[in-house]
Amino acid sequence: MKLYRNIIIIAIVVAVLGGAMYFVSKYLPENDNSANVTQQPAEDDMFSIYKGNSENVSKIQIKNADEEYAVSLSGETWVMNGDSTIRLKQTNVKSLLYTCTSVSVKKTVSETSEKAADFGFSAPTGYAELFFNDGTTKRITVGNKTLDGQDYYIMVSDDEKIYLKNTYGSESLIPSSQSLRDLSLISVDSSDLSTLKHVYMSKQGNTAVKLENTNIGTSENPNYQWRMLEPVFAEMNGQVFTDKIISCFEAFQAAAVVEDHPDNLSIYGLDAPYAEFSVGTADKTLNMKVGGKTETYRFLMEEGYDTVYAVPKSSLTFLDVAYVDLMSNLIHVEYISNVDKVEVVSGNTKYDMEIKGEKGAEEYYINGVKIQKETFSKAYQAVIGISLDSLDLTKEPTVTPAAYIKYTKKDGSTTLVEFLPVDERNYRVTVDGKGNSITNKKNFEGVLSKLEETVKGAN
Repeated sequence: MKLYRNIIIIAIVVAVLGGAMYFVSKYLPENDNSANVTQQPAEDDMFSIYKGNSENVSKIQIKNADEEYAVSLSGETWVMNGDSTIRLKQTNVKSLLYTCTSVSVKKTVSETSEKAADFGFSAPTGYAELFFNDGTTKRITVGNKTLDGQDYYIMVSDDEKIYLKNTYGSESLIPSSQSLRDLSLISVDSSDLSTLKHVYMSKQGNTAVKLENTNIGTSENPNYQWRMLEPVFAEMNGQVFTDKIISCFEAFQAAAVVEDHPDNLSIYGLDAPYAEFSVGTADKTLNMKVGGKTETYRFLMEEGYDTVYAVPKSSLTFLDVAYVDLMSNLIHVEYISNVDKVEVVSGNTKYDMEIKGEKGAEEYYINGVKIQKETFSKAYQAVIGISLDSLDLTKEPTVTPAAYIKYTKKDGSTTLVEFLPVDERNYRVTVDGKGNSITNKKNFEGVLSKLEETVKGAN
């Protein structure tokens, strides 16, 4: 189905696309302000002229000034023009159904239909025709708008009278098909990211980024944490991830449908996308392509769903977040509550940090020397506090590590952080064989000094 094909023909020419953006001038203002919504007037002093049983309606045929379409019941779901691939907001269809089966007006204009043509019924603004399960129909016709623009003239089939109904209510009888479309594309609960599995992003001119909720534990004792896998393997800055990425996906939705089943993606810049992104959840993976733009909107398509949307450019800001901003400044963090032992080794120097005893009665040791809990915690903070100074995106060098930190966790798993010499001043750090972080050798030497100081202070 092609929506508004006639409008596309006279659409705005967007030079960068070499094509059309018909809906911008009609449905979308070139700003992102959607706060001005017309409210339905109070229905005081209105009286009912038609009451039908909405549960018995099987189809509604709508004609308005721009289009004609139908919504019909398929099983328990309302579909448009028989096309089940078109996503409709079912609550909006049910609202239309109620509006058309419960019609009230302001007053009676004429007791007869003799002069119906004078009120625009020979070429009406539109109509809503109801089809019932028993084979009967009912048509509500909307004629001309009054000179003051406050009302429309309407008629109901099998009723000779001509009525006056307020503009909002009249236009609600013959809404645009756009108003029935489900524009929600992604919805993520930022308070619970456990069901979110990955976020991948790539954009022209930017380095592609892969973020995954990775199990760093075992299959028996899983421990999921968000990690950056590309372009670097790194811990993540959770605050930036939540504020700059996840916040955009809490209610990511389109501003409008542009075209269903498009023949030519190039006019939307979707044959060679400006950007692509993927959001994976426990239930499904949503892959999106982002195309050309207007002043305020960009075109978007979801993989496997043959519809072009317009989305506000302001909702795509996550594509511009630099991968370095998403990285934690710390190279690797293990929570002390998950750890039994830590080995810190450099050449012939070795420190064994151990936590012994049951929960609530733990004892802390470094190289067999008992350490007060607070003092041990400060030393542990130094170990996990090694920060990166820069990045190296080349392949990990095949060299012997000059030093390492090995974490043995309560579940028996281990994590190995190795320090590979790259020059006289710096180490390249890998975590279980992966990593692109560069840290100054002085940062690791500072850890050794802190551990030495802690042991000496306890003797």
